[in-house]
Parts: sequence; C-alpha cells; structure tokens
Amino acid sequence: MKYKLIVVLVGLTSVVILALSTMSIAAFRTTVGDEILGTNRIFSRYLAASLERKVNRAAKVAESLADTLGSSIASSRQLDNQLVSFRQWSGRIFSDIWYFSEEGICKATVPDAPTALGKHHDELPGLSQPVAELKQTGKTVVVGRFHHARRGQKALLLAPVGKGKAFLSALVDFSDWKTFSQAGKTTGYAALVDEEGNLVSLDPDPAKLRGEPYRISLGGKTYSPGQLTAALPGVEAVADSPGMLSLLAQSSVSSRRELLTVSPVTSLGFHLVIGISEDEAFRGVDRLKQQLLLLTAICWLAAAALGAAFASQLARPLTDLTRHVEKLERGELDQELEYHFNDEIGVLGRAINRMTRTLRRERVMKDVFGVGGESDDG
Repeated sequence: MKYKLIVVLVGLTSVVILALSTMSIAAFRTTVGDEILGTNRIFSRYLAASLERKVNRAAKVAESLADTLGSSIASSRQLDNQLVSFRQWSGRIFSDIWYFSEEGICKATVPDAPTALGKHHDELPGLSQPVAELKQTGKTVVVGRFHHARRGQKALLLAPVGKGKAFLSALVDFSDWKTFSQAGKTTGYAALVDEEGNLVSLDPDPAKLRGEPYRISLGGKTYSPGQLTAALPGVEAVADSPGMLSLLAQSSVSSRRELLTVSPVTSLGFHLVIGISEDEAFRGVDRLKQQLLLLTAICWLAAAALGAAFASQLARPLTDLTRHVEKLERGELDQELEYHFNDEIGVLGRAINRMTRTLRRERVMKDVFGVGGESDDG
C-alpha cells in the first residue's frame, strides 16, 4: 500500500506539471512567434517603403536633370559640365550618368566611359529593351537590376530629355541602399531579391551573396519570393500590407526552417525578405522548456519524498494495528496500542484497546471463577 500511494502521488503530480508546462510552452511559443513576425513586418514595411522612396527620388532627380538639359546642347563640353555639376548637386546618388542624343548616340558620360562615347544604344549591352519601352511610353523607365553594370549591383533609370527622342541614362548603386541591412542586426538577416529570384544584397553576412537564386521551400516545392501568394498553404497574408506575406518555411540561405516576412518593392520589381531561423527565434522558449523539465524532475523527487513520508505515516499505524490484532488472535492480551491521534485510525486503536481490556478481564474471570465476565468499557 505504501508504494502504491507513492506511485499515485508521483503520477498525479507529473500529469499536472506536464499539462501545465505543455500549455505554458505552447502559449509562450505562439506569443514569441507572433512578436517576431510583428517585428519583421514593421521592418519590412519601413525598409520596403524606404527603398521605394529612394527609387522614386532617384527617378525624380533624373527627370529634373533631363528637363534642364533640353533636347539641344550647344557643345559637348557644356554637356559634360552640366552632368558633372548635376551629379555633385544630387549628392552623388548616381554612380554613372550617360546622355544619348535623338539619334541614340552616346554624347557624354560622367564619369568618363570612353568605350561608350559615340556608340549607339543598341551597341551597348542591356539598353535596347529599356530604350524601346521609353520610346513607347514616353515615361521614365526603371530597371530594377542592371546586369551589365561595370561594377556592383546597379539599378538603371532612363528619363526622356525634353519632348524629343533624346534621353538620359543613370545608374544607382545598390551599395548606397544597404542601410536596409540594419534589420539583420535585430532579426536574423535581410535579403533583397530581384525579379528573377537572385540575391541582390544579403546582410549581415554578405559573404553568402554569390548570385545564387533565393528560394523558399514550402510543402515539398520551392518558390522564389515573387511566386508566393496568399493562396499557398501555410502562408499568412498580412491584411494591412498588400503583397506582404508571413510564413514558417525553409530558405536557401540557411537551409533551416525560418520565420520569414516577404515584402514587394514594386518600383524595382524586387522583394525584401526579413528572416530569422526557428532555432534562434525560439531559443528563449527552448531554454524555458529545459527549465520546466528540470522543475518537473525536482517536483517528481519532492512528490516521491513527500509521498514516501506520508505513506509511512499512514502505513505504520495500520501495520501496528494488524500486528496487534494478530497477537490478539494468538491470545496475547498483555499489551495495548499507544495512539494519541484523533483521526479514524486513533478511534480504531482505542476501540481495539477497549476490546483488549475486555478480553483480558474475561480471561481473568474465567481463570478465577470459571465463568465469563461482563464487558466493561471503562
């Protein structure tokens, strides 16, 4: 009986503690996950909007320069001076500025690019399609990633000059935009992905940027950020941010499950991805889980010790009662139980003592007089 009580007490304690621990950890994990995704969304909203503003600002600056140039230039020297002055005035947001005449001939470059001067835009890689779009729409064209830039990650802007067919070409250096990577210090990492799913920038570990495609694995399939939609299973669309997604999936950056927030940068055709690995995100939860397991083990030991003490306290009087009754069966009436408890065991012990005294008197009466005596409860 003693060991059965111990097992019951320890079992009940374990069930209660495990149930409470499981519910607490689940609730805490959900809260932590929501908080991290909320932080990622804030970063995504701010940084995506910041990139949008910078692109729009660069486009407006390029359009301003194009308006001031007009379609006719007095001399190449005058054009060069205007481009240099404008580049300095704009805060050098453009790494390169090229001017093309109505015939599509490159007339001036800042800084100097002798290999481009005097050439038609069709002879220069990557310009034919943007120029065709410019001539068709008559509006500024933004190419989110200009693959033919001489160095670094560039965005290409084409702005029409005046009302003619001349146009201005300008390159914006993405290295000037990598302030978005500050999100990587607070979350896990920040990645800028182009329209083809290639990494444009990745921080805080740019060494991993090798031009490899950025892919997200979900449900056994892989997607680029642009392919993800709210209809995909496991993807949560953010109601107050059109196009933004939150999900728990595996990415090609770390090959681990991550909490991801994907935001479009519409003007560039890019996507901004803020991610943090599941292990890192729930490190505090795992630490709490270990602490709860330790607490559970301590409670098991405490319950076992208390159960043993309680069972011993309960079983000892019952054992004494059993042994005393066995002595009575053998006719040993010279001892009485010593109990000072007011519980049921104490009442039973006093009743047995009264019965023992009665039996003892009856034995004396029988031995002396040969007859049985009346029972005396006194």
